[in-house]
Amino acid sequence: MKPLYVLVPVLLLSSARALASNDERPVAPHVLVARSHFLRGVELYRSGAYDAALAEFSRAYDSAPHYRILYNLAQIQAQRHDYVASLELFRQYLEQGSAEISDARAAEVASEVAELTRRIARLHVESNVDGARLFVNDGPPVELPLPAPLLVNAGIHRLRLEKPGYLPAFRTVTLTGGDELSFSLDLSAELEMDEAETPSPSVREPSLAPPKAPAQTALWASLTATGVLTGAAVTFGVLALGADNELDRQLADDMAPRGVVEGTRERVRTYALLTDAFGVAAATALGVSAYFFFSTPSDEPAAEDSRLRAVVTPRGAEMWWTTAF
Repeated sequence: MKPLYVLVPVLLLSSARALASNDERPVAPHVLVARSHFLRGVELYRSGAYDAALAEFSRAYDSAPHYRILYNLAQIQAQRHDYVASLELFRQYLEQGSAEISDARAAEVASEVAELTRRIARLHVESNVDGARLFVNDGPPVELPLPAPLLVNAGIHRLRLEKPGYLPAFRTVTLTGGDELSFSLDLSAELEMDEAETPSPSVREPSLAPPKAPAQTALWASLTATGVLTGAAVTFGVLALGADNELDRQLADDMAPRGVVEGTRERVRTYALLTDAFGVAAATALGVSAYFFFSTPSDEPAAEDSRLRAVVTPRGAEMWWTTAF
């Protein structure tokens, strides 16, 4: 591929003539502003300060939109290795300047577009929840379902999917130019801790039947809840520890993107809060289990009513032994 920067000076000069004409007619203030930013952008580009040049050319285009500046912006984005942004700017350039762009220039741009396309990958991302927002690295979010494949530059990308009411999902993908990857990134609903309802007291009908064992159903239910909540607390504790270790590695890496570090830090907080919440809930459930295990209902019939009784009855010259419950 021919180096992209070779084509820039030609268009810079032609754009300069458009924005820096020597015509003595009065020039609108917004054109003067655009000219100032444009000329600073040329100097910065020539010195290799591509980020600064991008800012100046973008301000020039915002002040006085001209399709030729789009070409310069596309070239700078290619130098910054943002091939997706460069491709989009080239397409805007061809669309806005179609009536004035020569066939030779159009063919030249088409060649650049074809080369950029070979440096771009396509992502097809699905989820079990519609309306979730997908973040790619530090870029702006896109909402699922995607109307078309998501274009990304070749390289390593960190994906984060989130929606209120659900735990965020993460995935890291490594892509080369021309790759087309499809996968599903599913979300799990957050667990809601509802307060246990206190049963209203009810009047128990008198019964001659023997009373049942004290609160067996409630005891087993509380023991089951204790086990489930303890397992959840341990699970999220392990996740929190893993996320904390990953955060330490990212903080030690000076090249780690700030957005990725913040995302990992947020995961640590979320998992830590969930661990604490489930731990408190498990301890509460354990206390309830102990209560049901050691207590008996207050309305249990008197002991003598359910105790085996022996009765000796004299009958003439004989003694009769009978029992009653």
